[in-house]
Amino acid sequence: MRITSAAYLRTALKRHCTEDQIERAIASSPAAAGIPLKVIIEVANTSVAYETSKVTGFSTLAGIPRGLAMIGTVPANLAQYMWHMLRIAQKLAYIYSWPDLFADDGDDVDEATETMLILSSVLCSGYSWPSEAWQELRGCSPRAWPKSYRSKHSPRGLSTRS
Repeated sequence: MRITSAAYLRTALKRHCTEDQIERAIASSPAAAGIPLKVIIEVANTSVAYETSKVTGFSTLAGIPRGLAMIGTVPANLAQYMWHMLRIAQKLAYIYSWPDLFADDGDDVDEATETMLILSSVLCSGYSWPSEAWQELRGCSPRAWPKSYRSKHSPRGLSTRS
């Protein structure tokens, strides 16, 4: 599953931004386009809620069969869960100003992209140990965030104390 940054940003920002802002966000990044942090957080939360509702619906349907059918539905459920986690990771990367994750000439990803996707998957699974690595990868420590923002948005497992 490959989500291109241009297509995602165009769709996600169309309700919140002017066409000029969207074009600047695609050309550079949402932050460089001057899109307010409040809009970025709202778009990110909407994307996570959308993917979460899809994965929950598929999991519910996969849990309906009983008995021997579960031999096939459990692996399928795990696969679709991972698929949605990777979709969420890509969407969050793009809205928080990461460049396009895939090379233009194919589906190859570099090591930094692989690391980001793996850390995102582990974080989505509920583990908190890669939080500091994620912040380093993003290049922004939550300890540098304003205190009011930090208390609401700091990744699980990281101290929000100054």
